[in-house]
Amino acid sequence: MFLKLREKNEFKVIVLIILFGLGLRLAGSALFPVWSGPEEGAHIFYIEFIGDNARLPMIPLTHETLASISNESLSQPPLFHSIAAIFYIPIASQSIDTIVHVLRLLSVAFGTACILLTYIIAKKLNFGKIVRLGSAMFVALLPTHIITSATVSNGTLSWLLCLVVIYYSIKVFKEKKTKDMAIAGLFMAGVLLTMLTGLAVAVTFGIAWFVFLFKGKEKLWKRILACSVPLLGIVTFYRYLLLSGNFFPSFLKPMMAIDIQWLAYFLTYLFAGMWLQEYGTATIPEYRFVFFGFYAIVSIVALIGFVKLILGNKWNNKRKKLITAVLILPILLNLAGVAYINFFVVGPDARWMFGTVGLIAILFIAGLLSFMKTIRQEKWAKTFVWIVLSSMLLFDIVLLINYNPILVNIIWNVPI
Repeated sequence: MFLKLREKNEFKVIVLIILFGLGLRLAGSALFPVWSGPEEGAHIFYIEFIGDNARLPMIPLTHETLASISNESLSQPPLFHSIAAIFYIPIASQSIDTIVHVLRLLSVAFGTACILLTYIIAKKLNFGKIVRLGSAMFVALLPTHIITSATVSNGTLSWLLCLVVIYYSIKVFKEKKTKDMAIAGLFMAGVLLTMLTGLAVAVTFGIAWFVFLFKGKEKLWKRILACSVPLLGIVTFYRYLLLSGNFFPSFLKPMMAIDIQWLAYFLTYLFAGMWLQEYGTATIPEYRFVFFGFYAIVSIVALIGFVKLILGNKWNNKRKKLITAVLILPILLNLAGVAYINFFVVGPDARWMFGTVGLIAILFIAGLLSFMKTIRQEKWAKTFVWIVLSSMLLFDIVLLINYNPILVNIIWNVPI
């Protein structure tokens, strides 16, 4: 009866999910110690430099300069830090604790907006109410998402921009309007100006770009003009070339030996990080591995269910092509990019997958429902989804209780 009531009041439910996700992120922003967020100190240094000097730092991007904890985020494009600097300037004279907590609110806002965008995309793709609400709740409750959204990070803006690109790309697929193409291109440029891991959504945008350019009904000059908008993002690569001599300022290490041991390490570390980012791992007692085992089984079930949808007869070919372009290809490209980074640059970090986490959430919930229906347990399908999501809430509660007293002992160094 409770589930049916929630379905009948979908608007109220999504508002409650968004408010609940906002509450979790606000609680984290208040409780988590200053500097305890992923690279939070480096992001603050970047923001302070822009706010105090009214320009971007022009420090050469080399091994030596980026080895400093203060400089390690300077290889990131500057859009998030430039926006944050606007909010930093009026409070620059306050204590550093006040500055950090105020700037965290920006990440809270961007992270919370991801919940709404996930819901909107699921609705735009014509998924049912349980998938729409379930995927939004998945993002709202995901501990790694909460940790990053509650601390100063450019990741949350990047994830939000990626979802906006996906939404307007879907509109281009369906309606082929010049306005939608231009907006998608503008936000694609925003992705490039924020965090290059967001390039995972470029595959969806690229397909929409070609569809619009060659199949759009507007005049050719309008189509060319709209398709030129993402070129604004080229500024990022010019900055990299200026400061490092390369279009991508990455310093490659020798390629790792690819074997079963490496694959097991990579997948295990990445999978665990998707649920609970490494900064939060120490906060959860050893029973976290029971959760990881449960989520591993559930994820395999969801993948089987989603494959069933793609290969089965429930969806027509047109819908399958759309879902492939919007959900499957960007997730696969994102995974390939993370693997490449692990091969040649640094170890795996699940946050690099979060540009597509809203898409993963939709795939996950749709797959769970499909699997339950495949084994003829449709009556229990919704209940199973909510049980999985409720377990994430338990994770969140333990995280919020333990993060502050435990992580303070392994805190990142305060930037000098």
